[in-house]
Amino acid sequence: MDIVFVNSMYFQELHTTDLGSIILQNRLDKNIESLIVNFDRLLREGELRLPDNCDEIWDTYANYIARFQPKIVQFYTVCLTYPFSILVAKRLKKLIKDVIIIFGGPQVSAAPYDNIEKYGFIDVIGIGEGEPYFNSLIKALLASNDISQIPSIAYRNNLGEIIINKKTVDFDFTKDYSADYMPYDYDREFSYYYSHSTKDDYSIELQIEAGRGCPFNCTFCSTSIFWERKCRLKEQAALVEEINELQRKYGFEYYSLDHDMFTTNRKYIVDFCDLITREGCKWKWKCSSRIDTLDLDLIKRMKKANCYGIYVGIETGSQSMQYILRKNLNVSGLIGKIKSIIDEGIELTTSFIYGFYDETEKDFLETITLIEHCFLMNVNTIQLHKFFPLTNTIEGEKVKGRLALDLKKCDLSIAFNYHVFTNEVVDLLQEDPDNFSCFYDFDTEVRRKYSRMDFLVSCFSGLYFVFSRTINYLITNHGLQEIYLSCERIISHYANELQSRSILDSFYRKNEVNLFHSTMEEIVDYYLCGCEKGNLYLQEINKFDENIYLYMTCGFETEMVFNLQCNVFDNMWNTNPTYYKIYRASGKLCVERLAKE
Repeated sequence: MDIVFVNSMYFQELHTTDLGSIILQNRLDKNIESLIVNFDRLLREGELRLPDNCDEIWDTYANYIARFQPKIVQFYTVCLTYPFSILVAKRLKKLIKDVIIIFGGPQVSAAPYDNIEKYGFIDVIGIGEGEPYFNSLIKALLASNDISQIPSIAYRNNLGEIIINKKTVDFDFTKDYSADYMPYDYDREFSYYYSHSTKDDYSIELQIEAGRGCPFNCTFCSTSIFWERKCRLKEQAALVEEINELQRKYGFEYYSLDHDMFTTNRKYIVDFCDLITREGCKWKWKCSSRIDTLDLDLIKRMKKANCYGIYVGIETGSQSMQYILRKNLNVSGLIGKIKSIIDEGIELTTSFIYGFYDETEKDFLETITLIEHCFLMNVNTIQLHKFFPLTNTIEGEKVKGRLALDLKKCDLSIAFNYHVFTNEVVDLLQEDPDNFSCFYDFDTEVRRKYSRMDFLVSCFSGLYFVFSRTINYLITNHGLQEIYLSCERIISHYANELQSRSILDSFYRKNEVNLFHSTMEEIVDYYLCGCEKGNLYLQEINKFDENIYLYMTCGFETEMVFNLQCNVFDNMWNTNPTYYKIYRASGKLCVERLAKE
């Protein structure tokens, strides 16, 4: 095998298409033999099993790659999976001494000299976008030719000196593009989901590269560094035709348009939506957006053009923090924009971050207030992340001398499972805090006082589709701050339980909803046994939500009838019992109020 591409190891079942590796693979000359290895997919499809001893994971992965006897192995690196790539590559170099190890991606691009200096088994680092140079690099390495004239790489020369070849020309993504992932065999990629999902399941969605880069300059983000603040979008006709072709070939209905800031250019989006509407396309799409680039007319156009989901990063509800982070959103206008998206029936994900170095408790509570509004407006998914510093970012530099390794205090997306962080991984993190700063914590009043507020928001958001009445009652009458401070012991316990699951349970997200539900149960019990003791209304609406949860999780097929003393649809207390029926119709869960017993 000439080259093996190794994708990031997330230890998660949730499917993402490996666009970067697919694009580079299809840029290679046809006579170059290549293979993409995605360990998460191999685990998901049962082609590879995790060892019982977690310390053996990296050997298992390295041995799997070595089976193909590759001459070159390329690892794609991002911050949260970077230590895993290092440990596998290190072992692979011992198994095959002559193998050439290439690292690429945003993590090593941020500090190529430091990474190639620290890790002697890395032979070459690809910097930035690989399309302009990757094929030339691979051909030169396979032929043992000189690579000194190949741009955008870091390597050691024959004297052991580290050389950084600068970028010579800008890569015009919009012109030098030919749907590089189109020849890929998605039948194999999605065979698991075909057999495990219903036709309308959103988990079967294909990622499409809609463009690259973000023109903004947020102080906490590495995106603008990697893409050099250059925002590029594919021509609308080319993008629509790609999706049409993939739908004709595979029958996919849902598409995720991969771009950090798809709606930056209003005219582009208007023309894109008009083209979809004019051609009568039936497929649906979602995208990431910056909320101040959206207005009501544009939202309506997107909905008419089959947009079913929008992700927006709001980050903070504090206007002063908006300025400090250079996000510069107008906080006063956010609720109106959020309402417009929800009213049009587009599924909305709002993302927030807390725990910045400059953030005061007042700033944080303004964010919490905005999150509460999102819950009460029925936002589909609400994310709250604990800030983690990234290499060479402004926010990362602010805390550089204040970092301490404590995985129990990391953002839940970083320290997602304690078992993956073997002793060898922890040693690696401790040896190189600059490279692995995202795994480190630092002390502020907000981070100390509200350490696991991220879990509470995840819990409420994850259960909102069933427990909306209970959650809205608690938020309206008590607020997230009070709930957290009163129930911190409960919340911290279940957050730790979430991170302590076995790797396979974490991989398949087993028990996640059960842990959220147990958290919810204990929070409700706390209030019903305390300040809400005797509150029959809270007791009854929670009973309503619990019955729906029971019906869904136990897989009942026959109808369930129960009665309450309140009319949950009209928020009214009744003298006589009100009866409700839960049942399934055409595969959907239905709840209705009965006219009489």
